[in-house]
Amino acid sequence: MFNDYIELQKQEMIDNLMKLVAIPSVAAAPNENAPFGKDVDKALSFVSSLAENMGFKAKNLKNCAEIIFGENKAEKVYIAGHIDIVPPGDGWTSSPFQLTIRDGKMFGRGVLDDKGPSIAALYAMKAIKELGYKPNAQIRLILGGNEENGMTDLKEYIEKAGLPDYALTPDSSFPIINAEAGVLQGTFETSNITEEGEVSLMSLRGGNAFNSVPDICRVVLSVPRSRQNEIKPILSDRSFKVTDFEYYFNNETLFITTYGKAAHGSVPEKGENACFKAVKIVSEILSATKSKNSYIEFIEKYFTDDTKGTKLGVACADQIIGDLSVNVGICDYDRKNQKMIAVDLRLPIKAAAKDIESKLYKAAECGGMRYKRADLLESTYVSENSEFLKKLSRCYEKVSGKKCRTLSARGATYAKCFQGRGVAFGPINEENAEEGGNMHSADEYLSVKAFLDLAKIYALSIYELWVKKD
Repeated sequence: MFNDYIELQKQEMIDNLMKLVAIPSVAAAPNENAPFGKDVDKALSFVSSLAENMGFKAKNLKNCAEIIFGENKAEKVYIAGHIDIVPPGDGWTSSPFQLTIRDGKMFGRGVLDDKGPSIAALYAMKAIKELGYKPNAQIRLILGGNEENGMTDLKEYIEKAGLPDYALTPDSSFPIINAEAGVLQGTFETSNITEEGEVSLMSLRGGNAFNSVPDICRVVLSVPRSRQNEIKPILSDRSFKVTDFEYYFNNETLFITTYGKAAHGSVPEKGENACFKAVKIVSEILSATKSKNSYIEFIEKYFTDDTKGTKLGVACADQIIGDLSVNVGICDYDRKNQKMIAVDLRLPIKAAAKDIESKLYKAAECGGMRYKRADLLESTYVSENSEFLKKLSRCYEKVSGKKCRTLSARGATYAKCFQGRGVAFGPINEENAEEGGNMHSADEYLSVKAFLDLAKIYALSIYELWVKKD
Protein backbone atom coordinates (compact mmCIF):
# COMPACT_ATOMS: atom_id res chain seq x y z
CA MET A 1 0.00 0.00 0.00
CA PHE A 2 2.76 2.47 0.93
CA ASN A 3 5.66 0.84 -0.87
CA ASP A 4 4.88 2.20 -4.35
CA TYR A 5 4.35 5.72 -3.04
CA ILE A 6 7.66 5.72 -1.14
CA GLU A 7 9.53 4.36 -4.16
CA LEU A 8 8.17 7.33 -6.16
CA GLN A 9 9.52 9.65 -3.45
CA LYS A 10 13.00 8.14 -3.63
CA GLN A 11 14.83 10.97 -5.38
CA GLU A 12 13.07 13.66 -3.36
CA MET A 13 14.01 11.86 -0.13
CA ILE A 14 17.66 11.60 -1.18
CA ASP A 15 17.75 15.25 -2.28
CA ASN A 16 16.39 16.48 1.06
CA LEU A 17 18.73 14.22 3.00
CA MET A 18 21.58 15.65 0.93
CA LYS A 19 20.59 19.19 1.98
CA LEU A 20 20.39 18.15 5.64
CA VAL A 21 23.77 16.37 5.57
CA ALA A 22 25.31 19.55 4.13
CA ILE A 23 24.51 21.33 7.42
CA PRO A 24 27.41 20.57 9.85
CA SER A 25 25.08 20.30 12.86
CA VAL A 26 27.59 19.43 15.57
CA ALA A 27 26.33 20.80 18.89
CA ALA A 28 28.22 23.93 19.90
CA ALA A 29 28.10 26.74 22.44
CA PRO A 30 24.81 28.66 22.61
CA ASN A 31 24.46 31.38 19.99
CA GLU A 32 21.78 34.01 20.50
CA ASN A 33 18.54 32.02 20.41
CA ALA A 34 20.22 28.73 19.49
CA PRO A 35 20.91 26.64 22.62
CA PHE A 36 23.01 24.08 20.73
CA GLY A 37 24.70 26.44 18.28
CA LYS A 38 23.75 28.02 14.96
CA ASP A 39 24.33 24.91 12.83
CA VAL A 40 22.00 22.74 14.90
CA ASP A 41 19.43 25.54 14.79
CA LYS A 42 19.81 25.74 11.01
CA ALA A 43 19.16 21.99 10.71
CA LEU A 44 16.10 22.22 12.97
CA SER A 45 14.75 25.06 10.85
CA PHE A 46 15.36 23.06 7.68
CA VAL A 47 13.37 20.01 8.80
CA SER A 48 10.60 22.21 10.23
CA SER A 49 10.22 24.06 6.92
CA LEU A 50 10.34 20.80 4.98
CA ALA A 51 7.52 19.33 7.08
CA GLU A 52 5.49 22.53 6.88
CA ASN A 53 5.72 22.45 3.07
CA MET A 54 4.31 18.90 3.22
CA GLY A 55 1.25 20.27 5.01
CA PHE A 56 2.17 19.31 8.59
CA LYS A 57 1.99 21.58 11.58
CA ALA A 58 5.69 22.11 12.33
CA LYS A 59 7.83 24.35 14.49
CA ASN A 60 11.47 24.83 15.47
CA LEU A 61 11.27 24.83 19.26
CA LYS A 62 15.04 25.51 19.40
CA ASN A 63 15.87 22.42 21.44
CA CYS A 64 14.07 20.24 18.88
CA ALA A 65 11.72 20.37 15.90
CA GLU A 66 8.11 19.34 16.52
CA ILE A 67 6.09 18.00 13.58
CA ILE A 68 2.43 17.12 14.30
CA PHE A 69 0.21 14.80 12.28
CA GLY A 70 -3.39 14.37 13.40
CA GLU A 71 -5.72 16.27 15.69
CA ASN A 72 -7.17 13.30 17.58
CA LYS A 73 -5.61 13.47 21.04
CA ALA A 74 -7.09 10.21 22.33
CA GLU A 75 -3.53 8.88 22.26
CA LYS A 76 -0.25 10.71 21.99
CA VAL A 77 2.52 9.05 19.97
CA TYR A 78 6.12 10.28 19.76
CA ILE A 79 8.55 9.27 17.04
CA ALA A 80 11.92 10.66 18.08
CA GLY A 81 14.98 11.10 15.90
CA HIS A 82 17.78 13.64 15.99
CA ILE A 83 19.60 15.92 13.57
CA ASP A 84 22.65 16.72 15.70
CA ILE A 85 25.77 14.75 14.82
CA VAL A 86 29.17 13.85 16.22
CA PRO A 87 32.21 15.65 14.73
CA PRO A 88 33.33 14.16 11.40
CA GLY A 89 36.87 13.21 12.45
CA ASP A 90 39.53 12.12 9.99
CA GLY A 91 39.88 9.35 7.43
CA TRP A 92 36.97 10.06 5.09
CA THR A 93 37.25 9.04 1.45
CA SER A 94 34.70 11.71 0.48
CA SER A 95 33.49 14.91 2.13
CA PRO A 96 31.54 14.11 5.34
CA PHE A 97 29.15 17.00 4.64
CA GLN A 98 28.43 16.12 1.04
CA LEU A 99 26.18 13.11 0.59
CA THR A 100 27.90 10.76 -1.85
CA ILE A 101 26.36 7.62 -3.32
CA ARG A 102 28.60 4.69 -4.22
CA ASP A 103 27.44 1.14 -4.97
CA GLY A 104 23.97 1.82 -3.63
CA LYS A 105 25.24 3.28 -0.36
CA MET A 106 24.90 6.88 0.83
CA PHE A 107 27.98 8.24 2.60
CA GLY A 108 28.07 11.30 4.86
CA ARG A 109 28.06 12.25 8.51
CA GLY A 110 24.59 11.65 9.89
CA VAL A 111 23.16 9.51 7.09
CA LEU A 112 22.84 6.63 9.56
CA ASP A 113 22.88 8.50 12.86
CA ASP A 114 20.33 9.98 12.64
CA LYS A 115 19.49 12.32 9.77
CA GLY A 116 18.67 9.55 7.28
CA PRO A 117 16.25 7.78 9.65
CA SER A 118 14.67 11.12 10.62
CA ILE A 119 13.96 11.98 6.98
CA ALA A 120 12.63 8.45 6.38
CA ALA A 121 10.22 8.79 9.34
CA LEU A 122 8.99 12.13 7.99
CA TYR A 123 8.29 10.60 4.58
CA ALA A 124 6.48 7.70 6.25
CA MET A 125 4.09 10.27 7.72
CA LYS A 126 3.83 12.01 4.37
CA ALA A 127 2.91 8.72 2.66
CA ILE A 128 0.02 8.16 5.06
CA LYS A 129 -1.20 11.74 4.70
CA GLU A 130 -0.95 11.89 0.91
CA LEU A 131 -2.79 8.59 0.51
CA GLY A 132 -5.72 10.08 2.38
CA TYR A 133 -5.48 8.45 5.82
CA LYS A 134 -5.96 10.20 9.15
CA PRO A 135 -4.52 8.86 12.42
CA ASN A 136 -6.79 8.17 15.37
CA ALA A 137 -4.02 9.49 17.60
CA GLN A 138 -1.80 12.54 17.52
CA ILE A 139 1.54 11.60 15.96
CA ARG A 140 4.45 13.86 16.87
CA LEU A 141 7.75 13.52 15.05
CA ILE A 142 10.29 15.07 17.39
CA LEU A 143 13.72 15.72 15.90
CA GLY A 144 16.18 16.62 18.62
CA GLY A 145 19.27 18.80 18.63
CA ASN A 146 21.22 17.36 21.57
CA GLU A 147 20.96 13.56 21.50
CA GLU A 148 24.72 13.13 21.21
CA ASN A 149 25.39 15.25 24.29
CA GLY A 150 23.04 14.21 27.06
CA MET A 151 19.53 14.20 25.53
CA THR A 152 18.61 17.41 27.33
CA ASP A 153 16.52 18.29 24.28
CA LEU A 154 14.00 15.47 24.67
CA LYS A 155 14.05 15.64 28.46
CA GLU A 156 13.05 19.31 28.26
CA TYR A 157 10.38 18.56 25.67
CA ILE A 158 8.81 15.85 27.82
CA GLU A 159 8.86 18.12 30.87
CA LYS A 160 6.66 20.58 28.98
CA ALA A 161 4.59 18.31 26.71
CA GLY A 162 4.31 15.25 28.93
CA LEU A 163 5.04 11.60 28.28
CA PRO A 164 3.59 9.82 25.25
CA ASP A 165 1.27 6.86 25.35
CA TYR A 166 3.57 5.10 22.89
CA ALA A 167 6.90 5.99 21.32
CA LEU A 168 9.45 4.83 18.76
CA THR A 169 12.98 5.95 17.96
CA PRO A 170 14.69 4.99 14.68
CA ASP A 171 18.16 5.32 16.21
CA SER A 172 19.34 1.83 17.09
CA SER A 173 18.72 -1.34 15.10
CA PHE A 174 16.07 -3.75 13.90
CA PRO A 175 14.15 -5.82 14.81
CA ILE A 176 13.04 -4.27 18.16
CA ILE A 177 15.19 -3.07 21.05
CA ASN A 178 12.76 -3.41 23.95
CA ALA A 179 15.31 -3.30 26.77
CA GLU A 180 18.17 -0.88 27.40
CA ALA A 181 20.63 -0.97 30.26
CA GLY A 182 20.72 1.91 32.70
CA VAL A 183 23.64 4.31 32.34
CA LEU A 184 25.37 5.79 35.37
CA GLN A 185 28.30 8.12 34.85
CA GLY A 186 30.36 9.83 37.50
CA THR A 187 33.77 11.11 38.50
CA PHE A 188 36.14 10.46 41.36
CA GLU A 189 38.07 13.62 42.14
CA THR A 190 40.63 14.96 44.59
CA SER A 191 43.12 17.79 44.82
CA ASN A 192 45.23 15.91 47.34
CA ILE A 193 47.11 12.64 47.16
CA THR A 194 49.42 10.78 49.50
CA GLU A 195 52.95 10.10 48.29
CA GLU A 196 56.03 8.37 49.66
CA GLY A 197 59.50 7.68 48.31
CA GLU A 198 61.85 9.24 45.81
CA VAL A 199 59.88 8.47 42.64
CA SER A 200 56.94 10.79 41.97
CA LEU A 201 54.08 10.58 39.50
CA MET A 202 53.93 13.93 37.72
CA SER A 203 51.10 13.22 35.30
CA LEU A 204 48.99 10.40 33.89
CA ARG A 205 46.48 11.10 31.15
CA GLY A 206 44.36 8.80 29.03
CA GLY A 207 40.89 8.77 27.47
CA ASN A 208 38.53 11.54 26.40
CA ALA A 209 35.00 10.26 27.07
CA PHE A 210 33.07 8.41 29.76
CA ASN A 211 31.76 5.89 27.26
CA SER A 212 34.94 4.90 25.45
CA VAL A 213 37.80 2.58 26.42
CA PRO A 214 41.05 4.61 26.30
CA ASP A 215 43.45 3.34 23.65
CA ILE A 216 46.41 5.50 24.65
CA CYS A 217 47.77 6.79 27.96
CA ARG A 218 50.78 9.03 28.62
CA VAL A 219 52.70 9.06 31.88
CA VAL A 220 55.43 11.31 33.26
CA LEU A 221 57.46 10.25 36.32
CA SER A 222 60.17 12.05 38.22
CA VAL A 223 63.00 9.53 38.83
CA PRO A 224 66.33 10.42 40.47
CA ARG A 225 69.34 9.14 38.56
CA SER A 226 70.24 7.01 41.58
CA ARG A 227 67.05 4.95 41.13
CA GLN A 228 66.97 4.62 37.36
CA ASN A 229 69.04 1.43 37.23
CA GLU A 230 66.40 -0.26 39.41
CA ILE A 231 63.68 0.70 36.96
CA LYS A 232 65.25 -0.09 33.58
CA PRO A 233 65.19 -3.90 34.07
CA ILE A 234 61.44 -3.75 34.78
CA LEU A 235 60.75 -1.83 31.59
CA SER A 236 62.97 -4.00 29.39
CA ASP A 237 61.86 -7.36 30.84
CA ARG A 238 60.08 -9.17 28.00
CA SER A 239 58.24 -11.38 30.50
CA PHE A 240 56.63 -8.29 32.03
CA LYS A 241 52.85 -8.70 32.09
CA VAL A 242 52.18 -5.39 30.29
CA THR A 243 52.64 -5.23 26.52
CA ASP A 244 52.43 -2.48 23.89
CA PHE A 245 54.20 0.40 25.57
CA GLU A 246 57.24 2.56 24.97
CA TYR A 247 59.39 4.72 27.20
CA TYR A 248 62.44 6.94 27.36
CA PHE A 249 64.41 8.84 30.00
CA ASN A 250 65.30 12.52 29.72
CA ASN A 251 67.60 13.40 32.57
CA GLU A 252 65.53 12.69 35.69
CA THR A 253 62.19 12.39 33.89
CA LEU A 254 60.72 9.14 32.63
CA PHE A 255 58.14 9.30 29.83
CA ILE A 256 55.89 6.26 29.22
CA THR A 257 53.19 5.75 26.61
CA THR A 258 50.89 2.74 26.76
CA TYR A 259 48.68 1.51 23.94
CA GLY A 260 45.40 -0.33 24.34
CA LYS A 261 42.41 -1.15 22.19
CA ALA A 262 39.44 1.19 21.89
CA ALA A 263 35.89 -0.06 22.42
CA HIS A 264 32.54 1.40 23.36
CA GLY A 265 32.22 1.97 27.09
CA SER A 266 29.09 -0.19 27.22
CA VAL A 267 31.24 -3.24 26.42
CA PRO A 268 34.61 -2.47 28.06
CA GLU A 269 35.58 -6.15 28.02
CA LYS A 270 35.96 -5.88 24.25
CA GLY A 271 38.76 -3.33 24.61
CA GLU A 272 42.10 -3.04 26.33
CA ASN A 273 42.28 -0.08 28.69
CA ALA A 274 45.55 1.78 28.12
CA CYS A 275 45.14 3.54 31.49
CA PHE A 276 45.15 0.19 33.29
CA LYS A 277 48.39 -0.73 31.52
CA ALA A 278 49.91 2.56 32.62
CA VAL A 279 48.79 2.04 36.23
CA LYS A 280 50.36 -1.44 36.30
CA ILE A 281 53.70 -0.15 35.04
CA VAL A 282 53.72 2.78 37.46
CA SER A 283 52.78 0.46 40.31
CA GLU A 284 55.70 -1.85 39.52
CA ILE A 285 58.09 1.11 39.42
CA LEU A 286 56.80 2.54 42.69
CA SER A 287 57.04 -0.86 44.37
CA ALA A 288 60.61 -1.45 43.14
CA THR A 289 61.72 1.92 44.49
CA LYS A 290 59.74 1.67 47.75
CA SER A 291 57.55 4.60 46.70
CA LYS A 292 53.78 5.08 46.91
CA ASN A 293 50.99 7.11 45.33
CA SER A 294 47.39 6.98 46.60
CA TYR A 295 45.88 7.75 43.16
CA ILE A 296 47.55 4.69 41.64
CA GLU A 297 46.57 2.58 44.65
CA PHE A 298 42.93 3.70 44.31
CA ILE A 299 42.70 2.63 40.67
CA GLU A 300 44.38 -0.70 41.41
CA LYS A 301 42.12 -1.39 44.37
CA TYR A 302 38.80 -0.62 42.66
CA PHE A 303 39.17 -0.80 38.88
CA THR A 304 42.19 -2.46 37.26
CA ASP A 305 41.31 -5.58 35.21
CA ASP A 306 37.71 -5.58 36.45
CA THR A 307 34.90 -4.61 34.08
CA LYS A 308 32.11 -6.17 36.15
CA GLY A 309 32.34 -4.07 39.30
CA THR A 310 33.52 -6.91 41.56
CA LYS A 311 36.20 -4.77 43.23
CA LEU A 312 33.70 -2.00 43.88
CA GLY A 313 31.21 -4.49 45.30
CA VAL A 314 28.53 -3.62 42.73
CA ALA A 315 28.66 -6.71 40.49
CA CYS A 316 25.20 -7.98 39.49
CA ALA A 317 23.42 -9.36 36.43
CA ASP A 318 20.06 -10.28 34.93
CA GLN A 319 18.90 -12.43 32.03
CA ILE A 320 17.89 -9.46 29.90
CA ILE A 321 20.96 -7.20 29.93
CA GLY A 322 23.56 -9.52 31.43
CA ASP A 323 26.38 -8.31 33.68
CA LEU A 324 26.74 -4.83 35.07
CA SER A 325 29.78 -3.24 33.44
CA VAL A 326 32.27 -0.61 34.59
CA ASN A 327 34.40 1.39 32.18
CA VAL A 328 37.14 3.77 33.27
CA GLY A 329 36.90 6.21 30.38
CA ILE A 330 39.24 8.96 31.56
CA CYS A 331 42.21 9.16 33.90
CA ASP A 332 43.56 12.67 34.38
CA TYR A 333 46.27 13.19 36.97
CA ASP A 334 48.33 16.33 37.40
CA ARG A 335 50.50 16.40 40.49
CA LYS A 336 50.01 20.14 40.99
CA ASN A 337 46.32 20.27 40.11
CA GLN A 338 43.14 18.23 40.11
CA LYS A 339 43.17 14.43 39.92
CA MET A 340 40.18 12.73 38.28
CA ILE A 341 38.83 9.34 37.20
CA ALA A 342 35.70 9.20 35.00
CA VAL A 343 33.60 6.03 35.02
CA ASP A 344 30.66 4.72 33.02
CA LEU A 345 28.49 1.93 34.46
CA ARG A 346 25.83 0.01 32.52
CA LEU A 347 23.17 -1.37 34.83
CA PRO A 348 20.90 -4.43 34.51
CA ILE A 349 17.16 -3.73 34.40
CA LYS A 350 16.50 -4.47 38.07
CA ALA A 351 19.69 -2.86 39.43
CA ALA A 352 19.02 0.05 41.80
CA ALA A 353 21.20 3.01 40.87
CA LYS A 354 20.81 4.43 44.39
CA ASP A 355 22.33 1.31 45.99
CA ILE A 356 25.15 1.19 43.47
CA GLU A 357 25.98 4.85 43.98
CA SER A 358 26.14 4.40 47.73
CA LYS A 359 29.03 1.98 47.18
CA LEU A 360 30.73 4.44 44.83
CA TYR A 361 30.51 7.12 47.52
CA LYS A 362 31.94 4.68 50.06
CA ALA A 363 34.86 3.72 47.79
CA ALA A 364 35.62 7.39 47.21
CA GLU A 365 35.60 8.13 50.92
CA CYS A 366 37.89 5.21 51.68
CA GLY A 367 40.32 6.35 49.00
CA GLY A 368 40.43 10.02 49.95
CA MET A 369 38.39 10.98 46.88
CA ARG A 370 35.06 12.67 46.18
CA TYR A 371 32.45 10.98 43.99
CA LYS A 372 30.24 13.19 41.84
CA ARG A 373 27.41 11.97 39.59
CA ALA A 374 27.66 13.22 36.00
CA ASP A 375 24.55 11.59 34.54
CA LEU A 376 21.96 8.90 35.17
CA LEU A 377 19.68 7.36 32.56
CA GLU A 378 17.40 4.73 34.03
CA SER A 379 17.06 1.37 32.31
CA THR A 380 13.99 0.79 30.17
CA TYR A 381 11.97 -2.30 29.33
CA VAL A 382 8.76 -2.93 27.38
CA SER A 383 7.33 -6.45 27.46
CA GLU A 384 7.54 -8.37 24.19
CA ASN A 385 4.05 -9.71 25.03
CA SER A 386 2.42 -6.28 24.85
CA GLU A 387 -0.04 -5.64 22.01
CA PHE A 388 2.12 -2.67 21.01
CA LEU A 389 5.15 -4.86 20.29
CA LYS A 390 3.11 -7.69 18.77
CA LYS A 391 1.69 -5.32 16.14
CA LEU A 392 5.10 -3.72 15.61
CA SER A 393 6.59 -7.16 15.03
CA ARG A 394 4.01 -8.00 12.36
CA CYS A 395 4.75 -4.76 10.50
CA TYR A 396 8.48 -5.44 10.49
CA GLU A 397 7.93 -8.99 9.22
CA LYS A 398 5.55 -7.88 6.48
CA VAL A 399 7.99 -5.36 4.96
CA SER A 400 11.32 -7.09 5.66
CA GLY A 401 10.24 -10.70 5.13
CA LYS A 402 12.28 -11.60 8.21
CA LYS A 403 11.25 -13.01 11.56
CA CYS A 404 10.99 -10.33 14.23
CA ARG A 405 12.51 -10.72 17.67
CA THR A 406 13.22 -8.48 20.61
CA LEU A 407 16.74 -7.57 21.63
CA SER A 408 18.42 -5.84 24.52
CA ALA A 409 21.05 -3.12 24.22
CA ARG A 410 23.69 -1.69 26.51
CA GLY A 411 23.70 1.65 24.70
CA ALA A 412 21.46 4.67 25.22
CA THR A 413 18.77 6.03 22.91
CA TYR A 414 15.84 8.39 23.32
CA ALA A 415 13.82 5.34 24.40
CA LYS A 416 15.24 5.89 27.89
CA CYS A 417 13.33 9.16 28.14
CA PHE A 418 9.95 7.46 27.59
CA GLN A 419 9.87 5.63 30.95
CA GLY A 420 8.83 2.23 29.63
CA ARG A 421 6.46 3.55 26.95
CA GLY A 422 8.72 3.34 23.92
CA VAL A 423 11.28 1.22 22.10
CA ALA A 424 14.13 1.66 19.64
CA PHE A 425 13.03 0.44 16.21
CA GLY A 426 15.51 0.54 13.32
CA PRO A 427 17.02 1.94 11.19
CA ILE A 428 19.02 -1.14 10.14
CA ASN A 429 19.82 -4.68 11.11
CA GLU A 430 23.34 -4.21 12.45
CA GLU A 431 24.22 -7.80 11.61
CA ASN A 432 23.96 -6.92 7.91
CA ALA A 433 26.84 -4.65 6.88
CA GLU A 434 25.18 -4.04 3.51
CA GLU A 435 22.49 -1.95 5.21
CA GLY A 436 24.68 0.55 7.02
CA GLY A 437 27.66 1.07 9.28
CA ASN A 438 30.61 3.16 10.52
CA MET A 439 28.42 5.12 12.91
CA HIS A 440 30.55 7.78 14.67
CA SER A 441 33.46 6.81 12.38
CA ALA A 442 34.81 7.86 9.01
CA ASP A 443 32.73 6.92 5.95
CA GLU A 444 29.44 6.52 7.83
CA TYR A 445 26.96 5.00 5.41
CA LEU A 446 23.35 3.90 4.91
CA SER A 447 22.18 1.97 1.87
CA VAL A 448 19.50 3.54 -0.29
CA LYS A 449 17.44 0.36 0.07
CA ALA A 450 17.60 0.44 3.89
CA PHE A 451 16.65 4.14 3.79
CA LEU A 452 13.52 3.41 1.74
CA ASP A 453 12.69 0.23 3.69
CA LEU A 454 12.74 2.20 6.93
CA ALA A 455 10.17 4.64 5.55
CA LYS A 456 8.01 1.70 4.41
CA ILE A 457 8.22 -0.06 7.79
CA TYR A 458 7.38 3.13 9.68
CA ALA A 459 4.49 3.98 7.36
CA LEU A 460 2.96 0.54 7.81
CA SER A 461 3.58 0.60 11.57
CA ILE A 462 1.89 3.98 12.00
CA TYR A 463 -1.02 2.79 9.86
CA GLU A 464 -1.50 -0.54 11.66
CA LEU A 465 -1.11 0.92 15.16
CA TRP A 466 -2.72 4.34 14.93
CA VAL A 467 -4.75 4.63 11.71
CA LYS A 468 -6.37 1.33 10.85
CA LYS A 469 -9.69 0.55 12.50
CA ASP A 470 -9.68 -3.06 13.76
